[in-house]
Amino acid sequence: MGETHYGSADYFQAPGSENCYDVPQSDVVVNGTTTVFTNTLPGITPVCAFDSSNSESAWFNVMNSFSYPSEDSSFAGFGQFMSGISVFALAIYFVTSSDSGSLVVDTLASNGSEKHHWTQRVFWAFTEGAVATGLLVAGGNDALKSLQAASIVFGLPFNFFLIFMC
Repeated sequence: MGETHYGSADYFQAPGSENCYDVPQSDVVVNGTTTVFTNTLPGITPVCAFDSSNSESAWFNVMNSFSYPSEDSSFAGFGQFMSGISVFALAIYFVTSSDSGSLVVDTLASNGSEKHHWTQRVFWAFTEGAVATGLLVAGGNDALKSLQAASIVFGLPFNFFLIFMC
């Protein structure tokens, strides 16, 4: 709409964003007479366009969509709060998963004994982290995509096993 009626695709671009556009909060009138857009949902958040080459910022754009424009209020919405909470929850998830994995590896390394020294578990946690870091660094930019594809490929037979067991 910005390119068609105002000669610039960036006319409605949200401040500080490369691919998010503010939805006009009032009617858009061109030439003083023609209404080209009527907003029936005031307070709607910016709309973002994504492509596969820029998927890293997609989650934060979704979280920031909970911030809605408001000229008459200093309240900026929950976008920044939701982004912070999601990063915190992700960190807790990784720490808990790493701790669980270290416990399993530690139990296997101590021949099934549940009584072992805590430094052994810390050793396995750091070893797992070093291996994961090494794989990501060695794989370059496509390492995470390869890891995701491998987990899907190796998880598929396990799904059939689970279906059979059910």
